[in-house]
Amino acid sequence: MERLTLFNLRQRSRSVEPQTQTILDQLETEQKVRKAYYEKLSQWKDKALQLFKVHHINYLTRKLVNLPTSFESLDSSQPWLAYWMVHSLRLLNFTIPDETKQQLVHFLASTQHPDGGFGGGPYQFAHLAPTYGAVNCLVLLCRADALQIIDRVKLADWLRRLRQPDGSLLMHIGGESDVRGAYCAVAVAKLTGLLDKHPDLFKGTAEWVARCQTYEGGYGAQPGIEAHGGYTFCAAAALCLLGRADFINIPRLLHWVAHRQMASEGGFQVNFIVAGYGPMSNS
Repeated sequence: MERLTLFNLRQRSRSVEPQTQTILDQLETEQKVRKAYYEKLSQWKDKALQLFKVHHINYLTRKLVNLPTSFESLDSSQPWLAYWMVHSLRLLNFTIPDETKQQLVHFLASTQHPDGGFGGGPYQFAHLAPTYGAVNCLVLLCRADALQIIDRVKLADWLRRLRQPDGSLLMHIGGESDVRGAYCAVAVAKLTGLLDKHPDLFKGTAEWVARCQTYEGGYGAQPGIEAHGGYTFCAAAALCLLGRADFINIPRLLHWVAHRQMASEGGFQVNFIVAGYGPMSNS
């Protein structure tokens, strides 16, 4: 009898999938992964999974105060980098020194745009993605002075300018609109207390996000676009934060999510091995 592993859980459903080139490439890649996996399985079975916390902490604390030049390509994602590192250290139960926290507060304050929101770096235009990263980082620092740097009045005005007549939100003034914008904006408003104070900020947003759910059950970037794992997270989270989880067709969503789990990698990204996908924050 064949062993039941994550590699053969989905094989029965493979027979009903259309044999597109992408699926054929996926199957070929899975076969290579399975071969390598089983070759190493006997070496792994008696070893517990280990997380090298000290190595991770050392890496993160070094990068938190001094990024090397190899990170230049992420110049417009600086608040994101701060958030990812601070969040990782928090998960590793590492206490960031107060001096470093103060430096982070000062740095994030320098990325705040004079008209509201945060940019990807000092003197850059405001954008919802780095605004999300900056606000989350400031919250994680657990300092009163960190939250005080956020200009909530200008932030609310900026969010109003981003909202479109159909309820969607632009990622930045003159930029694109998709469910990333809705999620980032709603999350930031929730964290800063603006969601309860200014319910008009998101007039029509829940209805617009609900229209992004496809016949498959997942959510696309906009109404009428195919479902995608990253956008599905953004859409479902935004609706829950807005108190409109009742807009979600949960049976269809669960069906879609369950069928996105790939046989080899065990993750939920559509065709991740053969297609790949950059982080939401950098898209």
